[in-house]
This record gives sequence, C-alpha cells and structure tokens, in this order.
Amino acid sequence: MNEVKHSQQDGLYVKKYYAISDSLRPLLQSGGGQLRMADGGLVTPLGIAEFRIEINGKSLTHQFIIADVKAPLVLGYDFLYRHNCQINMREGQ
Repeated sequence: MNEVKHSQQDGLYVKKYYAISDSLRPLLQSGGGQLRMADGGLVTPLGIAEFRIEINGKSLTHQFIIADVKAPLVLGYDFLYRHNCQINMREGQ
C-alpha cells in the first residue's frame, strides 16, 4: 500500500474536476497513492491533474490530487511555499 501520510499535494474534489468542461479539463494521470483523512480513513484518489490557475493576476501551474473528499479544494503547504503565498487572516487576504 502506497499511503501518503504527510501529503505534499493539494486536492480537488472529484465532482469539481468533472464539472470542468471536457475541452478545458486537464488530463487525469494515474498516481496519488492513498490518502489518510483526518478521521483515519483512507481514500484512493482517481489520479493527478495539472492545472493552470490564476490568483490576483498571477498565472501558476500546479498539480492537484483528484479525490472523493468533502472539501471542494484543499491548498496545502506545498502550494503556499512554492508560490510564496502570504495569508493575512486579520484582513481576510
């Protein structure tokens, strides 16, 4: 079993992935191992897809694990670190 205990990947809910039109949806590649959820359960991802996203006018390319999880999108530490993101909780930014 290839379990990801400390995931350094970000996740996208499978329904959100399939809601993207066929012409715009990135190809799904195999991979992702198994993800251990906060409740201890395991989730097997459908795969990994690379997305081009835009945040505040800045275009980024990033891989997301596509999985059947309750959150529509999970941005993890790897994304925040790689793209030098700054979160200002007090100002809501």
